[in-house]
Amino acid sequence: MTKYRLGIIFLFVGLSLGIATIIRGMTPFESGTHLSNIPGHTVPVRIGYKIPPMDLRLDITSDGRINLSLLTKNNNPIFTAENISQGVYRVKIPRRGVYCFQIENLLDSPTSVHLGFTLYRYERDLLYASIISSILGCVTIVFLHLRPGRNESSPSH
Repeated sequence: MTKYRLGIIFLFVGLSLGIATIIRGMTPFESGTHLSNIPGHTVPVRIGYKIPPMDLRLDITSDGRINLSLLTKNNNPIFTAENISQGVYRVKIPRRGVYCFQIENLLDSPTSVHLGFTLYRYERDLLYASIISSILGCVTIVFLHLRPGRNESSPSH
């Protein structure tokens, strides 16, 4: 019976992670930031956030016209909205990591920007880890149960 412990551990880790992922996914995470006096026609302003692989709802409001990009740590854009003053957008975050919002003021005068964001749905990486761990636990238990020579008869006296 002690040989089943590894499979049982993988199974319980997978189930626990799955339950935690579902609970976390049931409550959206909301946050936001307000930037005032972004100078016109200068170097873009950048703000970094650590974001899990979930769906992101962006709510943008600006006093003027801006370009907004969401960049990976390698400066690759995963979302771009150009020449906007407001809008609501949905972005799928591909993987857990640090992402940067880049805001460029298109006007000559300073402007203010409000970024509101909501993360919702399940964290895909945790959900996949839960599934893999649960499957690994089940396969280990079944393999140990079905393998030849599994009868562990105790020596008779």
